[in-house]
Formats: sequence, C-alpha cells, structure tokens
Amino acid sequence: MLATPTHSCEQLSLDLSRFDHVRRTAKIINSRVAAGEIASIQAIALNAGYEEFETQTRTEDGLDMTFAVNYLGHWLLALLLLQSMDREKGRVIWISSWSHKSSPHVDEGLD
Repeated sequence: MLATPTHSCEQLSLDLSRFDHVRRTAKIINSRVAAGEIASIQAIALNAGYEEFETQTRTEDGLDMTFAVNYLGHWLLALLLLQSMDREKGRVIWISSWSHKSSPHVDEGLD
C-alpha cells in the first residue's frame, strides 16, 4: 500500500478585474509564506476566462473587462507572487483557450 501525503487547502476569493483586490490577495499569500504558515508556492495555474458578447464593460480603472480579467489581472498576480515561489521547483502555468475567436478552427482549416 502506498502512503499518500496529506494536503490541506483553503480558498481565497479573488476578483481579477480589480487590481487592488489582486494586490491585497497577493499580500495575504506573501505574508503567510514569509511567516512560514504556508509552504512556498510550487505552481501557479492561471486559468480564469471571461468573455462578453453583447456589451463591452469597463473595470473600475477604465480598462476593457475581458482584457483585464484574462490577461492583466493574471500578470499582476503572478508578478506579485514571484517572491513566494519555490526557487527550485516553482512554475507559472498559463492556460488559454480558443474562446476569443468566433470560429476557432477557421484560420487553421480544421473545420
């Protein structure tokens, strides 16, 4: 029988469209890593997806909501958390999709 490591997890709420919220969340994580309450980060998986079809919404900072959530918020979070990354094993993984294209395979001739 194989022994499996015990993992704990907790959930933090994060609004990627609000950069003040991203900064606050990163500060909480960084302070907990620095205090030894949680281990260094071995992986950050950036995987939020937001898309608008009928309207174009702006963030509180006046940026396009889709761009802010799908790109800028992720970059800010990753940059702010680099100080808490495991120096040997730390990785940043960015997952994307075809959702930004109205017909994802037209350009590639895969229809």
